[in-house]
Amino acid sequence: MAPTIISDSPDAVFIVTGGNRGLGLEHVKQFLEKTKVKVVATARQPAKADQLNGLFKQHQGRLSVIELDTSDEASIEAAAKKVQQLHPEGVDIILNNAGTQEPFTRAVETSGKEYTRVLQTNVVGPFLVTQYFLPLLKKKNTKVVVNTSSICGSISANAAGAFKGLLLPYNSSKAAINMQTAVLANDLKDEGFTIIALHPGWVQTDMGNAAEGPLGGKPPLDPQTSIASQHRVILGLTKSQNGQYLDWEGKQMDY
Repeated sequence: MAPTIISDSPDAVFIVTGGNRGLGLEHVKQFLEKTKVKVVATARQPAKADQLNGLFKQHQGRLSVIELDTSDEASIEAAAKKVQQLHPEGVDIILNNAGTQEPFTRAVETSGKEYTRVLQTNVVGPFLVTQYFLPLLKKKNTKVVVNTSSICGSISANAAGAFKGLLLPYNSSKAAINMQTAVLANDLKDEGFTIIALHPGWVQTDMGNAAEGPLGGKPPLDPQTSIASQHRVILGLTKSQNGQYLDWEGKQMDY
């Protein structure tokens, strides 16, 4: 069996974007509760991130909370500089989790403004996070980037009618994050990077629950189960998985 890449030792530093709610918050909780790593959690408005700040009080010395808005390049650059000050030794993993979802309207009724907003936040934002944090990633041997994707980004699933012609901006953004993952994985493989796209499943978060009416059915996964499974995948990554599109159980997905 190929050796795993990631250590959960006290020297490891994990960054979680959008760590103030939903799956991001659960990522932070479980990394703190089940590993020994240091965590940097980002939020657009840290002062209002009550649950995250509660975790900070419980885990002082292991958790840092910083401002980062993935729709704002200046904010991303400032966050990278802040992490450089906090962890000049470098970071092991970037978990690009922050994202947004538009209202459930028909594809043909999507406004250009809304389309642009979602793509900026969900595609350009994660790319800029990876780009600005690259020097810190290069300081460590781990060099892992995990991009939160979705089955919504599967072209084959959309072609089969899975999402009823809804969520055009969001689905487009997740298809684009899959492409971004594949291209960056090839660009950086010779420098020792492992970059994957990870589908968390349909989860009972605010975003997941919003799909109940428009798409029918209910999200089958609770956040705790999804994140626990994702962490088994992440902590078990090997170099051979660079560029893969996986689900929360580690199964390869169809693009």
